[in-house]
Amino acid sequence: MTKSIKKQQGVFTSYKKDSELVTKLSFKICKSIAETGKTFSDGEFIKSCLGIFTDFACPEKKHLLQQTSLSRFTVSRRINQLAENIEETLKERINRCAAYSLARDESADVSDTAQLVVFIRGVTDNFEITEEFLHMASMSSTTIGQDISEQVLKLMATFQLDSSKLCGLTTDGAPAMTGRIIGFANKFLDTIGSQGVVVNHCICNKVKFYCIILGMFSYNYIEMLILY
Repeated sequence: MTKSIKKQQGVFTSYKKDSELVTKLSFKICKSIAETGKTFSDGEFIKSCLGIFTDFACPEKKHLLQQTSLSRFTVSRRINQLAENIEETLKERINRCAAYSLARDESADVSDTAQLVVFIRGVTDNFEITEEFLHMASMSSTTIGQDISEQVLKLMATFQLDSSKLCGLTTDGAPAMTGRIIGFANKFLDTIGSQGVVVNHCICNKVKFYCIILGMFSYNYIEMLILY
């Protein structure tokens, strides 16, 4: 009787370990698909390649691959779960910061849709620095200061950013960003009511313009100037 119970427990334990391993394998592959920019449907192709490998190298592990779902729907769901986990982790890190600054830029993609990119840099009371890409938002309408301000405010609400901790704001220096009346910086700071926020002009843009004027435009040269 005791041996029978232990045998049944061993079966359940083995099934649990296999299930955890399959789930972990699925997440690892989906993460790689997202990082390399591959299409979600590539999951099935990857699974077929792994099937060929296990047939010859480790047939005893083939059952694990058969239990692993890599359909485009599964890949999409896994990547969304990974993104949500990263977002929650970033929220926790940001909320521990005593002060932070935002850097933003706007550019058009291949479909001529304006994309707003925001980065954040924060520091805790223990001088632990967090510097991360925060978010990218599509600007389907116009890209004037008011529109950009609204997008950044939505982003701050999503990540629960405390406006009183904002100490710096970096833009590319364009009129839509720094205009006295309808510029993004003024519109944004007036809305959140923060005092003493330092507004900076991104050094990369300055270096680029200077290099063009001096006839020394080169991405390698610009990188060298910024780093050294």
